[in-house]
Amino acid sequence: MKIKVYVASAFCKNNKGGNKAGVVLDKESLTAEQKKKISARLGFAEIAFITKSEIADYKIQYYTPKSEVDLCGHATIASFTVLKYLNYAENKIYEIETKSGILTVDLTDLKIIMMEQTKPKFYEILSVDEIKECFDIDCISRDMPIEIVSTGLKDILVPITDKEKLLTMRPNFESITNISKRYDTIGIHAFTLDVKETALYAETLHLYTK
Repeated sequence: MKIKVYVASAFCKNNKGGNKAGVVLDKESLTAEQKKKISARLGFAEIAFITKSEIADYKIQYYTPKSEVDLCGHATIASFTVLKYLNYAENKIYEIETKSGILTVDLTDLKIIMMEQTKPKFYEILSVDEIKECFDIDCISRDMPIEIVSTGLKDILVPITDKEKLLTMRPNFESITNISKRYDTIGIHAFTLDVKETALYAETLHLYTK
């Protein structure tokens, strides 16, 4: 079976960088195992499968090589980038059906795609010692907690003192995988508020253990 997969990068700047995701349209007959295999073959963290919905404008399922996940932000942005490119989406607000519920995607701005996420849920607060094997703990800010938070998928949010340390940190991915499995999260979301150009700057260290 030949499957056409579109690839788009979300969160780019000047057409550089960003997070790549695969997008597959109108393949309702695919099984979960086939979707995981397609994701593994493509080699990106997630792939979005867009089909018709009876309760929203579109239904989107998100798959990693290991499983289906409830929601993926960059794959959602990539999905609507592809839909706009193919002239399947207009400049309006859409509703999408996801495993996290019905969410909105706003295309009214010609240059920006905005998506709604679920209300944050807060879980365990971790100690610095628990993640000391993941990277140099000297870069961790003590002004905010290390906390597990979900707006669709559970992440370990780690505050970093400044942008330079965030960009030069050397993560130990094996340790990140271990702590992600222990707390049933998808990885570490390291961020800093010590920036001038935006409210915060973040790096996502996802291992997708699910």
